[in-house]
Amino acid sequence: MKNNINNEIVTILKVVKKGKKYQVVTNIDELECLEEQLVDDRIFKGKNFTLSEWEEVKKHQEVGFYFSKTLNYLSYKLRTTKEIIDYLKENNADYVISKKVIEKLVDYRLLDDTSYTKQYIETQIKNKKGPKLIEFNLRQKGIGNKDLELIYELYSIEEQKDNIYFIIEKELPKLKTYPIVKQKEKIKSKLLRNGFLEPHITNTLNLFKLEADVINRLEKDLNLLIRKEYPITKIKQKLYQKGYSMSDINSCLKNVIND
Repeated sequence: MKNNINNEIVTILKVVKKGKKYQVVTNIDELECLEEQLVDDRIFKGKNFTLSEWEEVKKHQEVGFYFSKTLNYLSYKLRTTKEIIDYLKENNADYVISKKVIEKLVDYRLLDDTSYTKQYIETQIKNKKGPKLIEFNLRQKGIGNKDLELIYELYSIEEQKDNIYFIIEKELPKLKTYPIVKQKEKIKSKLLRNGFLEPHITNTLNLFKLEADVINRLEKDLNLLIRKEYPITKIKQKLYQKGYSMSDINSCLKNVIND
């Protein structure tokens, strides 16, 4: 009667170092593994395994392969758990392998979503980003609600307003040729895109005395509309919608017509 195949003996014939890996040759097959697995699975020349034990060793080898690959992925920058899961999935790791790799990374303290969140928030504050954009980006990275609460713990309202003030101060000189209404609109739009809250934007913007030197831009916009042969009423309407005051529009129209 034939022995159960699970009782077949797998014998390690040799173990050869090849770079950072080791080639393990048995009486039935070969595999490559890292030094850590040699120690963990007690792989050495002459060691015997049952076939079922050897299958477990090969599963460990697959975990080691993906673990090593993931370490390289992590070497570029910190990642979230979701990013690691997505990366492993893209590289054809199955659920069981991914779970074991994740557990190993956590054990080695190489994967910690809370720590990641804190560092990400601190970096984005320095980069003058608002809390809503930070929250959106972290959600995209798979960060949960509990860790997202750290945004408002670490990013005070005062610091948010300081960053808003900095951006307004930087942007205003670029916008002086626009009407004041348009300046406010453009600044608010930029700050909202950067994730700041509208009440803080308005309150901080009110601290600035906005100035406008619109004549050159108004004349340019006016001449463009005249070339398109719009009637005067339509021209006034379009210029007013751009934020120019009616007095500036009438004055500029008068100058152009007189010329």
